[in-house]
Amino acid sequence: MMGLLGNVAEVKWLRPNLMTSEFIKVFSDLLDSISDGIEVSYNAAGVLAHIASDGSRAWQIEAPSREEVLQRMVNAIERWDLKSERNINYRSFEPILSLLKCYDTPQCQHWAVWCFANLTEVYPDKYCILVIQEKGLDFLTELVEHPAPYDRIKELAQLVLKKCSNFNTSPDFDG
Repeated sequence: MMGLLGNVAEVKWLRPNLMTSEFIKVFSDLLDSISDGIEVSYNAAGVLAHIASDGSRAWQIEAPSREEVLQRMVNAIERWDLKSERNINYRSFEPILSLLKCYDTPQCQHWAVWCFANLTEVYPDKYCILVIQEKGLDFLTELVEHPAPYDRIKELAQLVLKKCSNFNTSPDFDG
């Protein structure tokens, strides 16, 4: 169900429907979930990242506060094991790539680059190709070169760039 809500959160005109104190509190509390490995927490963070990407003016609730939720999201991301195997199947990274442009809310970028770092680490054959095909390397390079993102975001982006570069030059790659 969290994956489905993640799909809803990817659609800009649907996100305001998720902007209620009740929903945000539930998603925020699910950041601490250890159910199903990291899946519940990861999906809750994805929903919150997309909602937060609309900016502080779109945060139409008083509680929980945007700052509190974003800090909880970063705390959750930093607890996850980058080598976690996932029960997920992305066919496109377009919605996640859009979060890399969210310089006014770097926590959204943090979730997105963690996602790419995890997927390209654990499933390089499938996801390095997708990052390359969808011009993700350009987005990630821009992110690393931009002065705004904090160091951890840039570290994760560099991991993805290195993983995809190594994959791209591999003799088995025919892209």
